[in-house]
Amino acid sequence: MPRDAQRVMLRVFPTRMLFGMLIILLLLVVPAAEIAVFVEVGSRIGVGATLLLVVASAVVGIWLVRAQGFATATRVQAMIARGESPAMGM
Repeated sequence: MPRDAQRVMLRVFPTRMLFGMLIILLLLVVPAAEIAVFVEVGSRIGVGATLLLVVASAVVGIWLVRAQGFATATRVQAMIARGESPAMGM
């Protein structure tokens, strides 16, 4: 391997390794924090109300995703009808 390539690898590898470690850390910390918040909220307002809030937020999230999907599909269809590339509509 040429020396320049070795220098580049030495500079890039620690950055990629750090980024990978950050991702792994986030994948462990975020769910743990979410569980802690659920437990705290459940202890303050009750289990039933907490479950109701979780289900309600899931329903709202599903509705939003569905509405955005339909809006995107409509926009892409209109772009195709005008003869434009639909790539920018996505």
